[in-house]
Amino acid sequence: MALKDILEGLNKVNGLNNVNILGDEDKDIIRNLEEENNIGVLECIDRNHVVMVVHNSGFREPEKNMVIKENGIAIFPALEFPEVKAKDVVSSSPGINVHEYLRRRFNLNIDNEHATLLIGFNL
Repeated sequence: MALKDILEGLNKVNGLNNVNILGDEDKDIIRNLEEENNIGVLECIDRNHVVMVVHNSGFREPEKNMVIKENGIAIFPALEFPEVKAKDVVSSSPGINVHEYLRRRFNLNIDNEHATLLIGFNL
């Protein structure tokens, strides 16, 4: 599947909007801003392609737990994202620092009913 097809498909998913591709500079900034316990975001930005989307309550529930407790520490793992038909697909919700960076970077006028989500994959 081509990148164009993936982006068009994401625009059609209920509850998703503001689909944006992240570049290498974005990945570097996110790597520096994100907390080390957010394994999912770090896995996303290690993929060849990373897309940021905004989701609202109309989007489906996560298929697995978004938080795992290990030794009293909250770990945020990478989650599957079956809507994207590519290789090594993972998704994760960024922490507040990355969320705020993405809001500024893409001039997102979103409220607390909306959240950012990263999807990383290889083609």
